[in-house]
Amino acid sequence: MARLNSELQLANQETARLLEEVQHRDAFRGELIQRITNAQESERKRIARELHDGTGQALTGVALGLRGLAAQISRDPEIVAKRLAVLENMATTSVGELRLLINDLRPPQLDDMGLAAALRWLVERFQDQERPRVILEVSGESEDLPSEVETTLFRVVQEGLTNAIKHANADHIWIVLNYAERISVTVRDDGIGFDPVATMNQTSATRTSWGLAGMQERCNLINATFTLNSKPGQGTAFTVHLVDPNILEAPNANSSVNYR
Repeated sequence: MARLNSELQLANQETARLLEEVQHRDAFRGELIQRITNAQESERKRIARELHDGTGQALTGVALGLRGLAAQISRDPEIVAKRLAVLENMATTSVGELRLLINDLRPPQLDDMGLAAALRWLVERFQDQERPRVILEVSGESEDLPSEVETTLFRVVQEGLTNAIKHANADHIWIVLNYAERISVTVRDDGIGFDPVATMNQTSATRTSWGLAGMQERCNLINATFTLNSKPGQGTAFTVHLVDPNILEAPNANSSVNYR
């Protein structure tokens, strides 16, 4: 009886620990969802503001200009021709701004040509800046992956690249897409690095690792493992490995996160 009582106490302690862990994870996910929702609303406001202040006003100007030219077309053709050139330039600029906005929302290369092409487009956006230099490497024969998988991998790389540019103070950032054997994508920089364990263990009030948390959750949804390697002064690298690209939801046993 004493032995059984001892075993029961240990079992109760383990159950309590697991329950606390589940509650902590649920609370963390709730906070993450709230931050994602806030970020989505902020992005919607930004898009609405850009459409109103940029494209919307330009198209209004074009419409008013055309209306005014209709009355002058027979009286002064030369002035009409000059103003038409100005209006054409305004319309062309608006189309360019609208295209950039659409590409920011979802690059057409991702749907038309796949993940590798979308990553090349992403890297090309940073080619004109001196620092950091962003380099893409693709190895192995490219494969057609499910749309959800390619979208998730693209967003994870985009988030990692944004974090590195903002925080790493790096000279180089490497993106490696590997189709050989087990499909994986790695983002690595030669920046200042950080302590992953200390960063992820911050309290909610001081947490600065929401980007990492979001990347981990995205990886869980496509049955992928997320491995982060970083040390202060030694740069940062993270790798996403696909376990099975045809399974879009990962069981807890397969969705692992490793910090090194």
